Amino acid sequence: MKRLALLISVFLVWSTSSHGQNSPVWRLDSLPQADQLIVDEEGNIILLDTEQARIFRFLKAYNYDSLVFIGGRSNRQEGLVHPVAMSLQNRQSLFVLDDAVGRLLVLNPNLRIVQTQEYMGQGSGGFGEKGESLFPVDFAVGPLGEQFLINRIDNRVVKINSFGEEELRFAGPDFGPGALYQPVEVGIDDENYVYVSDTSRQLIKVYDLYGVFRFSLELAPGFSWEKFRIYRPWLICFREDAASIMNLARQEWVNLPFDWPETISDVFLRGSTLYILTGTSVIAYSLE
Repeated sequence: MKRLALLISVFLVWSTSSHGQNSPVWRLDSLPQADQLIVDEEGNIILLDTEQARIFRFLKAYNYDSLVFIGGRSNRQEGLVHPVAMSLQNRQSLFVLDDAVGRLLVLNPNLRIVQTQEYMGQGSGGFGEKGESLFPVDFAVGPLGEQFLINRIDNRVVKINSFGEEELRFAGPDFGPGALYQPVEVGIDDENYVYVSDTSRQLIKVYDLYGVFRFSLELAPGFSWEKFRIYRPWLICFREDAASIMNLARQEWVNLPFDWPETISDVFLRGSTLYILTGTSVIAYSLE
């Protein structure tokens, strides 16, 4: 972990209502290239760079001119090889999945590794009672710290309790109406429903925390989406060059008072502010 004033140029631009309804609230430019975005409760910006195996935390208290970060290709000893997903379970714990080594890391606010969970091994050195390896491609963290992993081997969702023990498996290709054939991403809403995308069929399957199938969402926003984010009542589907947002309560797509950027790496909703990561910029729009 490192903390420093930015050696790169980061520009924070504020907009006002006089700029028109299409104007962002603010934007932060000249950031490191990144793939995923989280904005915590204090407004700090957390970025994940999968290619260079780095995580950055830009501090709002310093107008984003100060940061802490971990990783980098020259710093493999810090425990990051190929981080592909992250989730902020609360103010104190940032969970990071490294799919190259089958490991889940828990980092504190200073991005120090405080806990690890290994999912890969051979024979008795594997995970769980059977010594079986898991190969997670994405994960979400539940309200009690439990983990829901998409296992690429059997296309099932594996629930790991807060003690690091496998509790159950559900979905997969033989799960009746709740079957999954090519699950890609998983998310949990504030009502504790588990959403799993099956992008090959442009579907999202929804389960409760006990793996019971509840309902399906057939999403047809007018383009073939690749990723989703759930912030009930909002569900956002997107790919690199297109995005759309649905009001789940009304089951209808919503026209937003601004144009989506030409390049979309990730999106994050905090309150009524929608943050859009465009690779090296974060742009914030108000949904009000």
